[in-house]
Amino acid sequence: MRFIFAGTAILLFAAFSWGQSPLSLADSVREAVEKSPEVARAMIAARQAALQEPLLLSETDPDFFGLYNWKKDESPRAAPLVQGEKSEETAFDLGITQQTLLGTTARLAWTNNRISNPSAFRSLDPSVDSRLTLSVDQPLLRYFWGRPDIARRSLFRASTRAAEAQAATAIENIVLAAGKAYVTYYYAQENLKVALESRTSSKKLADVYQDRKRYGLADDSDLAQAEASLEVDEAEVLLSTSLLERARLSLLAVLHRQGESSAGEVAVSTPTLDLVLPTSEPDAVALGLNSRPDLEAARARLEAAQWNERVATLDTLPELSFLGSYGMAGLDTGYSPAWKDLSQWDNPVVSAGLAFRVPFAGRKEKLERKSGALTLEDARQELARVTEAALRDIRDQMEARRLALERVSVRRRIVAIERKKLEAERANFRRGRSSTDLLVRFQKDLQRAQTVALLAEADELMTQVELSRATGGLFRAWGTTHD
Repeated sequence: MRFIFAGTAILLFAAFSWGQSPLSLADSVREAVEKSPEVARAMIAARQAALQEPLLLSETDPDFFGLYNWKKDESPRAAPLVQGEKSEETAFDLGITQQTLLGTTARLAWTNNRISNPSAFRSLDPSVDSRLTLSVDQPLLRYFWGRPDIARRSLFRASTRAAEAQAATAIENIVLAAGKAYVTYYYAQENLKVALESRTSSKKLADVYQDRKRYGLADDSDLAQAEASLEVDEAEVLLSTSLLERARLSLLAVLHRQGESSAGEVAVSTPTLDLVLPTSEPDAVALGLNSRPDLEAARARLEAAQWNERVATLDTLPELSFLGSYGMAGLDTGYSPAWKDLSQWDNPVVSAGLAFRVPFAGRKEKLERKSGALTLEDARQELARVTEAALRDIRDQMEARRLALERVSVRRRIVAIERKKLEAERANFRRGRSSTDLLVRFQKDLQRAQTVALLAEADELMTQVELSRATGGLFRAWGTTHD
């Protein structure tokens, strides 16, 4: 149940509402998990699977039964003198019956039968027969050789673990989607800031050339180049604004807040992560193979298929059952005397026997066994597929993480160099030692470097999340530590 407990922790700690500002990454993830229909359905499926074993155990609850029947028979008789001209019969039964996990059917019954049939040859008329009987029907072969009750309970437990792991996978998917939407939105905001800063610089440069042009200190080509640079920056601002709006709508969608699609900008904070990540590939592989919920689900489904095949085999075996009963009887002309006679405990009624059932052709049994074997083989192949995919995913994410760290380091150095280069060129421009072409080009170089650096930082954050998911740590991190 560890997956369900961790999933419940996510829902219990969803304490922040949409209206609070700024929205943190942890808040957005909790919001998404709490309101996700996929997670809700997966949790419901897990709870439904957990009910199967209690349902099986509930079949052992005792049942009370009762019967009352009255019959009057005036049909013609072949020998009325012996058989009587008519008969009247009243019967009522009370008792308790119970099933056990070993297949035993135990029945304690109190039966009463009153017959009125006047004839010359009946010494007791009316006559009341009262009996108290304990009977047992016990299957022998299946339940003592194979214990299908244990197989079924093990099947239900494995199915429950598989459903819980599926719920954990659903939560991981929502956490990943929410984190990606949040990071994309945050860096779309940062990218818009870069575009706005570049536009401001281009606007200042264009204004400078406008002033110089009035005094004849600037060529038309310099002014045109500055204005063209400003137009390019305007287009970049338009594109960045559109990307930001699309990112905002994606964030609202993953948080199931589409009703707020017309609202203004969503205030978010700088995304921070506190994930424990493996540092080497062997550690990542070992951790992932032991912790990934999709692998846990595949293993549980394989175990369930093994027990399902066991159940199918036991259910198709020939059956031999023991039948036995022991009781006391009483007989008299009325109910009270008959019950008194019964209470003397000196009129025992004992029976014992065997019953067997053997399939004649066995076609149904063969098909059921074949179906169970195919289900088991399918589960084995699915586990192999999931394991291979997990290994590939873990190695891919380790390489992506390594590359992302290097990209961030390189891109930050490039931004620093481009900024230093632009500042030097601006100093030259103020001293009249620079051309418009160089200044505009250096501004664009810095803008491109900042944009690419932002993308690298966003990718680096997402590789943390992806690697944590690939090694099975994402669900534990968001389900248990972010509380």
